[in-house]
Amino acid sequence: MADMSAARDELRRLIEQLPEEQVPAVLAEVQRLAGAGQAREWPPPWFGAVTSVRTDTSARVDELLADGFGRADRDRLRHRAITVVPPTPRRGVNTRP
Repeated sequence: MADMSAARDELRRLIEQLPEEQVPAVLAEVQRLAGAGQAREWPPPWFGAVTSVRTDTSARVDELLADGFGRADRDRLRHRAITVVPPTPRRGVNTRP
């Protein structure tokens, strides 16, 4: 415990010696380090940012990753025209607008 107290005293001494123009940068870094162990906001702001007509993405994860997660379709569109076929409606799902 004495070592931690000595380290804190040294930190305080060094901070007191800083020129005023360096204080904002040091403060930002210390705030970043102090917050590193805190729990982050959940869900993150980007959560749910992507929408899709399909609801089975997680069930199809292996298929999507093997297919390049959409890159194959993008590459095909670049090199030649393809016909885009809408997904087949599932039974019991209302598809009328």
